[in-house]
Amino acid sequence: MLTNSQYEEFMRIYASRRDKNAQLLRLRREEVTSKIPAFKDLEDMSGSLGDVGDSMAGNISGAMQDFQDAYDIAVVDLAKIKADLEKARDQIEKIYGEGSSQAEAARKAID
Repeated sequence: MLTNSQYEEFMRIYASRRDKNAQLLRLRREEVTSKIPAFKDLEDMSGSLGDVGDSMAGNISGAMQDFQDAYDIAVVDLAKIKADLEKARDQIEKIYGEGSSQAEAARKAID
């Protein structure tokens, strides 16, 4: 187990490395941009494309949720319809008899 002072030392080392790497990355980008001016335009485009991609992912996720919600409603509605048809079949069987052609037609319609 780490002591607080060990943890703090690791965090200082991590922060130092992170800052150093960020500085190296910034310098490298400046160097590339000075040699290839179009790189800056490409970099700007990739950032905006990332935003578009995030937006599209959000839209797709929303559409998927809408589809799932509609599906769930349809399943419940189908179950209600089937229950209503079974009640109607039961009434037809009471009126015409269980083996009647009307009862058999109702049974086939449900199945």
